[in-house]
Amino acid sequence: MSEDKSAIVNGTFVNASFKHAVEICKFVKGKKLNSAIGLLSNVEEKKIAIPMTRFKKKVPHKPGIGPGRYPVKASKAIRGLLESAGKNAEAKGLNTDKLVIKVLEANRALSARRAARFRRGKLTNIKIMVSEE
Repeated sequence: MSEDKSAIVNGTFVNASFKHAVEICKFVKGKKLNSAIGLLSNVEEKKIAIPMTRFKKKVPHKPGIGPGRYPVKASKAIRGLLESAGKNAEAKGLNTDKLVIKVLEANRALSARRAARFRRGKLTNIKIMVSEE
């Protein structure tokens, strides 16, 4: 992929569940940027459920998709990063209507100990790359 036709966003230590972020990345990758942002805003309003394909133990079924959830917090975080990728592409002079999500991956970040003895924070690193078709 050429660098002049793409825009990248790296979200480090995003306060969201890694497992939910992985499932959202699978759901959204390969879609157009504007439609992906719309889908994630519908997930936040609990209109669309994210299908759980990898981390699906004890996950209730949703009509039409099987195991699914409404990961609101992770959806807000990824939607914010997608909007930032759109702004980066706009600053580079790319056509925002033709942007497609090529790379969307979630990785575990360092787990941060919180004030309570056994509580851990859920932190995730997210990389997004959008490019014109």
